[in-house]
Amino acid sequence: MNLLVALALLAPWIALPVLQWPRGRAVAWIVAPLPLLLLGVVGEGTLEVPQLLLGSTFAIDAQNRPLLLLAGTGWVLGGWFAGAAIDERRRHFGVFWLLTLAGQALALLATDLA
Repeated sequence: MNLLVALALLAPWIALPVLQWPRGRAVAWIVAPLPLLLLGVVGEGTLEVPQLLLGSTFAIDAQNRPLLLLAGTGWVLGGWFAGAAIDERRRHFGVFWLLTLAGQALALLATDLA
């Protein structure tokens, strides 16, 4: 379960280089929030990262599971809709979309940040 928590935090950052390819944009926008959705469905666990900001803890518990499920569903549906849009500025939109997703994942999973 710790691997899934780490994947939920890192998926938006991993998806950023995929935005360089036109076919990868729609895939990145849908796949990046999937770990949040999976954590909302099956998750409970804790990930401790002592090297990050004097020690950080990320966890899934009974309080944030419904929020993870709701946020994951919203981000997947939003990515699906955004992937269907045709615009020449989609790559710039995608970068900020993924950065916002990374921030929300961090806010939902953080239990102890310095």
